[in-house]
Amino acid sequence: MEENQSAKNIRIAKNTFFLYLRMFLMMGISLYTSRIVLSTLGEVDYGLYNVVGGIVTMFTFVNFAMTCATNRYLSFELGKNNIENVNKVFSTSIIIHVVIAIFIFLLGETIGLWFLNTQMTIPADRMVAANWIYQLSILSCMVMIVSVPYNAIIISDENVRMKSSSGGIFSLLAKIVIEQDGVVFGVRFDNEWNVIHDYIDKEEDLDHFCGSKYVQSHIGNAFSQVRSYLQAGRMVLFSGTPCQVAGLYKYLRKDYGNLVTVDFVCHGVPSQKVWQSYLNYELKMKQGQTGEGEFKSFKKISFRNKTNGWKKYNIELIFSDSQRYMQYFAENPYMIGFINNLYLRPSCYHCAFRSFRSHSNFTLADFWGVENIHPEIDDDKGVSVLFVNDNNAYVEKLLNRISYKKVSFDDVVLGNRSIVSSYDCPQYRHLFFKKLSLGFDFNLSILKPNLFDRVMMKIERTFQNKC
Repeated sequence: MEENQSAKNIRIAKNTFFLYLRMFLMMGISLYTSRIVLSTLGEVDYGLYNVVGGIVTMFTFVNFAMTCATNRYLSFELGKNNIENVNKVFSTSIIIHVVIAIFIFLLGETIGLWFLNTQMTIPADRMVAANWIYQLSILSCMVMIVSVPYNAIIISDENVRMKSSSGGIFSLLAKIVIEQDGVVFGVRFDNEWNVIHDYIDKEEDLDHFCGSKYVQSHIGNAFSQVRSYLQAGRMVLFSGTPCQVAGLYKYLRKDYGNLVTVDFVCHGVPSQKVWQSYLNYELKMKQGQTGEGEFKSFKKISFRNKTNGWKKYNIELIFSDSQRYMQYFAENPYMIGFINNLYLRPSCYHCAFRSFRSHSNFTLADFWGVENIHPEIDDDKGVSVLFVNDNNAYVEKLLNRISYKKVSFDDVVLGNRSIVSSYDCPQYRHLFFKKLSLGFDFNLSILKPNLFDRVMMKIERTFQNKC
């Protein structure tokens, strides 16, 4: 925790430095361009440009305030997934801003025009130019005000997108199913921060399923619940790992026209034991105690916080006292072990369901490497890859609601090896689990073999792989 705080302090100092550097750079550019504009226009025209054209600048703060206010209401309704209210707020916002724009137009074309032509000291030969600048400024101001609702809805949609691990395709597919009185199965945290399969049939509950959870989920009785809803005639969307989707098909033993399945390109999954050991360690560091079984001491957990971007995401823990712990994924003990395949489930090292062998309808993935292939769509907020594995009824419905580009399979595989191949089992894996069972702290030291471990592994190389 101390190392993380030190890293955060360094990051804050760097950000502050670059902000001041940006400020001085912008100041220098502004001073330089002002000299050029003054030299080009001359003293009189430069004065007209600043005084008359300054109307737009004067209303910039109003535009910012109105965008924030509108965004607040839109974000609230989008967060509740209440599309009907989103439409109402958006429509009302447009009407309000059109009325404001008309009011400014009337005010500008009466009092403003009178003030410009009778009260301001403007050379007679520049009066026509001054009026042209004034009219264009009024027009720009009106366009700026009317565009506020559209700017706000873009910002609000981005806020919802930021909750998703990549591009938010799963959430959209889930909404389409729920709109048809369907049921959506996905994974969420329980009260003890275990990862479990559950179902929802209301859009306001969809947030529980958003975001990646790098833990093997407890499937419970989800398969039997899926079958019950299918037999009752309700549309069902089931999401899970490729092996879970394949398992569902085996359990059902027949095809259902009202079942839609979606899996994802799976790196592999750690066990609940590893995950809870990590949480125990974080609680121990936070509380100065073992924290055994006290996982309610967390208020929120996110594996993919995109505050610093999609590619440099953080793992985020918010404790019950609202203290926030956030760490870059490449520096976090749990994520380091996960990415280096240290504690995936044994079956993950020779997965039988890669290369779309689960027979799901859709497969989702992060489009890693998109910046090298389609940089124009990479804003570092997340881009999804959608594999359409069959021509089902939901393909057109989904594609009509998203912006997409068709890409080659080879381009996607370049940044997603997990699509076609499993990872090798690290020789150190069984020693890691032995240390974990002996109560070693889940810090960086447990993730790497020490000298004794290396000697033991060298001796064991002639024996059968422990995985």
